Amino acid sequence: MPKRHPLSRACDIVGSQAALARKLKVTPSLINQWIAGTRPVPDKSCVEIEKITRGEVLAEKINSKTKWVRVADFAWPHPGGRPCVDHGQPAAMEAAVA
Repeated sequence: MPKRHPLSRACDIVGSQAALARKLKVTPSLINQWIAGTRPVPDKSCVEIEKITRGEVLAEKINSKTKWVRVADFAWPHPGGRPCVDHGQPAAMEAAVA
């Protein structure tokens, strides 16, 4: 059985792809493209989806290609804090350092 995209879980939580699209102010067809993998999910949308799902669908699971860090935020639903993109060290430099 193929692994479900985390966005499918987000759609289940909010009710449908159309409901998630309304919350994100995008089209349902864009949600479908994200799930199908024909378009990448923008980092900003990953964070919004995590907030909408109250931390049940994590930004890191939606877009694992982005390097994420957690910043303390007691108002955020995830105990590790708010997800933020780590721009601290380019990927090419990481490979050189390793």
